[in-house]
Amino acid sequence: MNGKFHRGVRRFCSIIIGAVFLLSAMLKLMDPVGTGLIVKEYLNFFHLGFLGGLSNFLGSSIAFIEAAVAVLMMFGVFRRFTALFSGAVIIAFTILTLILLIFNPEMECGCFGEAIPLTHFQTFIKNIVLVLLWAITIFPPGSAGSPRKSKYIGFAIVCAGIIGFAIYSLKNIPLVDFADFAPGTEIMAAQDEDFQEEGEDLPEKIVNVLSISDISGDYQDWIAADGDVLIASIYKPEKMDKKDWDDVRSVLQEAQMSGMSPIILCASHESVPVEVSDLVFYSDYKTLITLNRSNGGFTYFSDGRVITKWSLKQQPGAKEFREILGRNPLDVMMTTETEKRLSFQLYFLISFLIMLFV
Repeated sequence: MNGKFHRGVRRFCSIIIGAVFLLSAMLKLMDPVGTGLIVKEYLNFFHLGFLGGLSNFLGSSIAFIEAAVAVLMMFGVFRRFTALFSGAVIIAFTILTLILLIFNPEMECGCFGEAIPLTHFQTFIKNIVLVLLWAITIFPPGSAGSPRKSKYIGFAIVCAGIIGFAIYSLKNIPLVDFADFAPGTEIMAAQDEDFQEEGEDLPEKIVNVLSISDISGDYQDWIAADGDVLIASIYKPEKMDKKDWDDVRSVLQEAQMSGMSPIILCASHESVPVEVSDLVFYSDYKTLITLNRSNGGFTYFSDGRVITKWSLKQQPGAKEFREILGRNPLDVMMTTETEKRLSFQLYFLISFLIMLFV
């Protein structure tokens, strides 16, 4: 009876650790660009900014490590390796968060991406709890028995699903957007710097400012808040090749013929083709990468409210634009976002249930 009870406690602790790490990994993998930005903040904090070019790779690597801890703990396979590997990861994260707690830099831990913001203290306590749960799962050693063969099959299935999800996320914008310009956000039409500062006291959902300016530096945010507008946001113009620019121009032409106002927002005027110069306005890099994670991605605004987004590779067409404009914008937003959220939740739930019951 005591042995069975102890195995049950160990299993429960493994489930908790697995669930935390799986959620953390999936949220990071879902938004590789955002995860890279968080990693870049860590690198700057530790005076390793020269590694900034590797931030996206490092972010995805960390997410895969967390996913590995989740599936190994939940399935209970390769148990000696799992005990050492998971312990090393959990303790390393705990030491890292202790450093953040001591020095208290102005940055978020990014444990759950932008979905669940935590203070440094909350993050440290979370990791202390995980260390305690991990200790329960491994002591006394050798008392957990041997895993069934089906565990290895389930392990392979979930790993394949995680890799597939990561590949999908690399090619598309996040299924669920937790950034400041997520669908449903209403922008404020800034006219000058003073107006921006006054806007800081307004309700959160309308303080987001795109800070659109023309070539002379005058603010023109009103153009994104007037009617149906499709914005192509390009935070790294130098990374856009001729085909990318041609695709952007083609999509914006179809949007214009469908009744939308087309705009290109760039972080700089460098590398911008003359053919689209009449559509180009400017904003800063951080705003543009927050607006749309895809360099050259498209965002549809209706009367200043973010409705939906596409990556550059998705390239919406005239038929889709006409269908959208024929519906209530809020209905479009709710339908699209509900489908995306349900897709992510279903994927997470299926993965978790496989790990739990196989």
